[in-house]
Amino acid sequence: MKKAFIIIGIAIVLIAIMIVLCIILNNKKVKVSEIKNFSFSYTQGYMINSSIRYKLEYKEDKYIATVKPYGIPEEEAREIKVSDDFVKEIEEILSKYEVSSWNGFSKSDKYVLDGDSFSCFIDFKNGESVSAHGYMSWPKNYSSVRKELDDKFMSLYNSVY
Repeated sequence: MKKAFIIIGIAIVLIAIMIVLCIILNNKKVKVSEIKNFSFSYTQGYMINSSIRYKLEYKEDKYIATVKPYGIPEEEAREIKVSDDFVKEIEEILSKYEVSSWNGFSKSDKYVLDGDSFSCFIDFKNGESVSAHGYMSWPKNYSSVRKELDDKFMSLYNSVY
């Protein structure tokens, strides 16, 4: 009888370990590290110039931001050299809202013909990346991320020009 309890106890422990390992291995979040390239864009309706686009590119040992606000033609998007502090603030937003969990998000509401959409692409210096897009469907924390990115990039845009 004593042996049976020991065997059952060991079996329960082994099952618990297997469950924990499955959870860990299936939770493949991308680690937010130094951004190499970042692109976040969204549309609000289908009027002319209704897209908003933010971009960060690391080239020649510096970061360049591109900001294209609502209502502005694409050719009038502005490129602005940004500090490492600005990039760190963007990385903090991405970490705070776990944007890495968006990786692979691809949902659309096919019953809406004139709705809003978004796309987000991030390449990190460590070689990892995040890719997500949607049409009338949003990942967790989308509206908070969008608001904070709007605040940061539009503040940058307005401070320079």
